Amino acid sequence: MVRNISLTFLVLLLHANNAIIGETIKPKIAIVVSVYHESIAEKLLEGATGCLYKNGLGPEDISIAYIPGAFEIPFTAKLLAATKRFDAIICLGAIQTSNNLHWSYLTDHVCKNIADVSLTFDIPVAYGIFLFSSKEEGQELANSVEKNRGWEAAQAAVTMIGLVKQIKRFAATEAE
Repeated sequence: MVRNISLTFLVLLLHANNAIIGETIKPKIAIVVSVYHESIAEKLLEGATGCLYKNGLGPEDISIAYIPGAFEIPFTAKLLAATKRFDAIICLGAIQTSNNLHWSYLTDHVCKNIADVSLTFDIPVAYGIFLFSSKEEGQELANSVEKNRGWEAAQAAVTMIGLVKQIKRFAATEAE
């Protein structure tokens, strides 16, 4: 019995990416984007929206909250999750490392509290925040098509929305 359930979950995960394409009711996505490093934020947002559009969503399915810095990301994500109007939240931002510990404290705060939002509100919250040591490195990472954290976070959100739907369907059929 346990073996069948784990195989079923594996199949659910493999099919989760395709679960939202063709849905009659499209999921609603919130994107929280820190504009502290504005040129980087623009590239992250481009990547995220590009991925969502490729997965069949349109501008009407996406709400964007622009916030001053990374510190405000968890609070904004929590407010959005509390509305219960979204199927996933994507958090985007960039944090520059330095010789002091400020960036470390900031990163810990953001990471822990984004995870808390996800677990508290039972909603996928995708982490599209990266660290960089120089403006040049940050811009290079943001411009990278292969490693755009915005795209990666949006793909994670799409996958998790599909997986959540599949698990809920599975649970409903098992309960019958």
